[in-house]
Amino acid sequence: MRRLLPLVCFAALFLAACGGGSDLVTPGGTTPPPATNPPPAGTPEALTASITPPGQPTLAANTSIVVQFSAPVATASLQLAGSFTALNPVTSWSADNTTLTLAPPAGGWPRGQGGTLSVLATGAAGGAMAAAATASFFVPTQFASGQAAFAAIGQADLATGTAQPVSASTVRSPQGNVAVADGRLFVSDWNNHRILGFPAVPATSNAAADIVLGQPDFVTGAPRATARDSLNGPMQVSIAAGKMAVADLNNSRVLVWSTVPSASGALPDVVLGQVDFNAAVTFGCTATRIGFPESVVITPDGKLVVADTNNQRVLLWNTVPTANTTPPDLVLGQGDFTHCRRNDDNQDGTADATPSDRTMWRPSGLWSDGQRLVVLDSSNHRALVWNTFPTANFQRADLVLGQGSFTRVAPNDDNQDGVTDAPTARTLNAPYNGVDSNGMQLAIADTSNHRVLVWNTFPTTSFQPADAVLGQANFTTNAAGTAADRVNLPHGVKFVGDKLLVNDRFNNRVLVLQSP
Repeated sequence: MRRLLPLVCFAALFLAACGGGSDLVTPGGTTPPPATNPPPAGTPEALTASITPPGQPTLAANTSIVVQFSAPVATASLQLAGSFTALNPVTSWSADNTTLTLAPPAGGWPRGQGGTLSVLATGAAGGAMAAAATASFFVPTQFASGQAAFAAIGQADLATGTAQPVSASTVRSPQGNVAVADGRLFVSDWNNHRILGFPAVPATSNAAADIVLGQPDFVTGAPRATARDSLNGPMQVSIAAGKMAVADLNNSRVLVWSTVPSASGALPDVVLGQVDFNAAVTFGCTATRIGFPESVVITPDGKLVVADTNNQRVLLWNTVPTANTTPPDLVLGQGDFTHCRRNDDNQDGTADATPSDRTMWRPSGLWSDGQRLVVLDSSNHRALVWNTFPTANFQRADLVLGQGSFTRVAPNDDNQDGVTDAPTARTLNAPYNGVDSNGMQLAIADTSNHRVLVWNTFPTTSFQPADAVLGQANFTTNAAGTAADRVNLPHGVKFVGDKLLVNDRFNNRVLVLQSP
């Protein structure tokens, strides 16, 4: 191994050995190389380790992780840390204790999960590691085109799509992504004007909720007067950073709970878009007004993003507000907080003939991890992607999905001639409300094509085709249906571990699909 220079020189005789004395030369006129001191006899060399596969964030469900050490290890000294250890790897050593294998548990690594792995150990001869070897892995979900759901929330079975009487086990026109916190599931029951909470993601159809918000009980479904304890067409619920937010569409407001509700009737703490919880609904194009918001996202690092749909813009707060009517920090889709016209790139108050990379027309769906942002620009039949979280008003998107360029607007226009074609793996038709990512994969509710598109890796180029389609047998059909493998105007998608939940609006249900 590389030897270290001595730290202190005690006499001029040793100047050359210390790297000083550059004027001291040998008889031949050349400067001698710096001298080095060997480690004391018997000192063990430092232990090093490498992890395979290296630098690969994606891990197949049946692939083992191998840690190769530079020397035999005192196996009792092994320390495994990081969130990946919660996936319960099966560890084994080679005969000479230089190779550690982390094999998946029975059935393979759980899909839709992953995390960091840290390995630290001491050599059998006593050599220590200067630093832990680390890696990150993610095991993606795997959905096949045309795959059937195994359960329906809101219906007694997978063959029924008609609206059922309001109860703890029914939903009517659910819209917007569901949310999960500590295993508990929250569903926006749009036409029953409430949020339902379930103790877990149901494993069978006809499951009953045990929490209701926005209504006094489980059998009331009519809209109520604007109040702190009421909802009128809730579109999406989002939970992160210990908080919950709901886009309360017909009240033109966003409600924020400072803690995730654990019982029926829990009241929100903050209202955005209206002056207070009880005020008559007022619509406007200002920094403190919101017009029929259809989506809301709290990011893991505590930002808030709102699709201000009727104002043709997306509002961003750097932190979740703690006071009513807190103005946002940024706006996308418009140059300032007083312009609200669709596709108005030059901000003259008149809609342009074509969109641009920074304009919107009925933005309805949102996803963000605090680093990236995806917006469903519904009436432009596209999804806009920012590869880094925006930091300026009217910031231009980096990618577009569903269209070949930022100026195209026709639905299902695969050849980009401005004429609607049959759907393909890369076109969209009014994608609405539903977009989600598990950090590695992306899913979009392609609403008017009656399908959900899944990208197995997060898109890196515009017009990138999807890898799988759900709700249809293939990429070129788009008929609505009611069956375990069909949908009718999907309005929400959510990755939950190895599952994907789809809000199947016109079938009055939320479908639960599971990765094999």
